[in-house]
Amino acid sequence: MQYDVERYRPMVEEIFTEFNLPMDLIFLSLVESGFSTHAKSRAQAVGPWQFIKGTAKAYDLRVDKWIDERRDPLKSTIAAAILRGTLKKSDAKIAKMKENGVV
Repeated sequence: MQYDVERYRPMVEEIFTEFNLPMDLIFLSLVESGFSTHAKSRAQAVGPWQFIKGTAKAYDLRVDKWIDERRDPLKSTIAAAILRGTLKKSDAKIAKMKENGVV
């Protein structure tokens, strides 16, 4: 099986560097979809980062009957980086709250 991850790795690394994310996150896409723009799950998640329609729209990806930007390697990687950055900040806030005995 041919994976597209090597084809897009430089682009993904550049975006992850810009968002200060660990490069290992690229393997999340590899496991989910083989970084295939044609991947589609039973849950209707689509593209290399396996966004479902609602999450894709929440991160400004266009999903309609003409265009599905979940399949766009650049746009979906930027959306994934924003999402992962948001999750990273949330994890840090939760850890700080636990440290302070709030949670």
